Amino acid sequence: MKKFLTATLFCMTMFVSRLSAQEAGDFGLGLFLNSSTNITATYHFTDRFAIRPSFGIALGTNENTANYESAYSTTNNAHHTEINASLDLLSYFGTSDSFTPYILIGGGFSTAQYTGTTKTTNYLNDTVNVPVNSSTSTSTSKIHGYTGRAGFGVKYALGRRMMIFGELSVNYSRYTEYVNTNRPLDTSTSSQINLSTSGIGITFYLN
Repeated sequence: MKKFLTATLFCMTMFVSRLSAQEAGDFGLGLFLNSSTNITATYHFTDRFAIRPSFGIALGTNENTANYESAYSTTNNAHHTEINASLDLLSYFGTSDSFTPYILIGGGFSTAQYTGTTKTTNYLNDTVNVPVNSSTSTSTSKIHGYTGRAGFGVKYALGRRMMIFGELSVNYSRYTEYVNTNRPLDTSTSSQINLSTSGIGITFYLN
């Protein structure tokens, strides 16, 4: 009986170790949630080092109409498209516990386009809703930028093939904005450094 309990305890210990640790060659796909939802691919080239490329795209549309007593109304339409990609190097402190801390360093780039259309309609007067004339103006801006970051993360094993993680990092960002509002192109560049909660994510390992 004692030998059986010893063997059972040994098997359970090996299972927990295998449950939470990744090995060289492990590959997983997942989602990373921050300002946008990114698809990630994590590859462990050793049990302590991994690379994680990610890709994301965000689309949005907004429309609102405002009516004024001075016999005119405005309708605003806004559309935006954002694409980003990044690559992170992950270095794990441990490989046998359910909670595994790690440090990360990486960078990426993003591009976004914003288009806004404003239509102003003038009416006969403030009581008769008959359009007299209208005018439309369009503004377009594009933002291209790149980021670099270094930080700290923790992952937790929900199972052999499922991990959740959260990260905190220091980010450096530099963006260039190109604006065209029916006149020659305006350009502005800005950069910033900030400490932020980069996001949370989940990874499903395929092997």
